[in-house]
Amino acid sequence: MQNDPMTPQPEMTPQQMMQMQQQMMQMQMQQQQQQMLQQQPRKTGSRTRGVAAALAFFLGGLGAHKFYLGQSGQGILYFLFCWTFIPVFIAFLEMIIYMVQSDQEFDQKYNYS
Repeated sequence: MQNDPMTPQPEMTPQQMMQMQQQMMQMQMQQQQQQMLQQQPRKTGSRTRGVAAALAFFLGGLGAHKFYLGQSGQGILYFLFCWTFIPVFIAFLEMIIYMVQSDQEFDQKYNYS
């Protein structure tokens, strides 16, 4: 039967026990730091408002800005319905939204996972 190395043994000196406690605390802190890093949103792209707005203005009826922003499904819908000119009007409104948004809002919505 093996003893667990993390449980204090009766023959340990107070200094050894203190050292073991410090090691355990360091391990716990490392685990907490890893959990915090995993919970933070990660930047997935370097998309900018200006490019998105320009694509929405010039090629919005075809859905180019949606493809640029990683929303391929919506981009395909824009492309399929481009003959109706409805995507052109929606893209124009989206261009205005992109331009009045702050960089932080745009980044939060389109550049972080």
